[in-house]
Amino acid sequence: MRNFMIPAVAVLLALTAPLQTAQAQVRVDPRAIDDAAPAPKAAPKPAPAPVRPARPVAPKPPPVAAAPPPPPQPVVPAYAPVVPVIPPPIDVPVRAAPPLSPAPVVADAPGEAAKLGAAGLRVSFGVDRADLNPAVEAALNALAKTLAADASVSVTAFAPAHGDDQSAPRRLSLARAMAVRSVLLHAGIASPRVILRAQGGVPGAAGDGPVDRADIVPVATAKQSP
Repeated sequence: MRNFMIPAVAVLLALTAPLQTAQAQVRVDPRAIDDAAPAPKAAPKPAPAPVRPARPVAPKPPPVAAAPPPPPQPVVPAYAPVVPVIPPPIDVPVRAAPPLSPAPVVADAPGEAAKLGAAGLRVSFGVDRADLNPAVEAALNALAKTLAADASVSVTAFAPAHGDDQSAPRRLSLARAMAVRSVLLHAGIASPRVILRAQGGVPGAAGDGPVDRADIVPVATAKQSP
């Protein structure tokens, strides 16, 4: 049995020896295998997605102006307003201005008128008298015509003192100033524009001039002469 197995092993070795020799002689080149193998097919590119057309943009509507607020409603009072009762006007009689008293002009009254300064006038009187003569009246009227429409006139009258009685010369000087004023009012000079000053009995008021006199000077150039 053993003898039979040995020749069999030898036969197998003899048969397989050429195969091992052939395998040893055959060398496999990996690059050749790669070149011989067919190249893998590239994956197909995905189809582009369809482009949707852009939607048209609708124009914005113009801004709508806000409606004006409604007018305020009138406030109706809870009760009816009281209408004031206005009485009818009362006719009050207006007393007319009293007529001007006539100027104390006497034909035989002593006295004269002389120019005083640039635009004034000096009038003299008789002793203890306050009346004027026609010549003095005419001189006062001429002076009134030379005054401006809004000019004022200063009338300063004097009278001598009599002892201790100071009221008598003051009254006499005031009467002389009023006589001159009366002539000026009749000539058209308004009463508020005539300024009276009674200086009778005032020591040194008459200066060096005559005591029985009156000085009439426009206020703008009022200056008492000695």
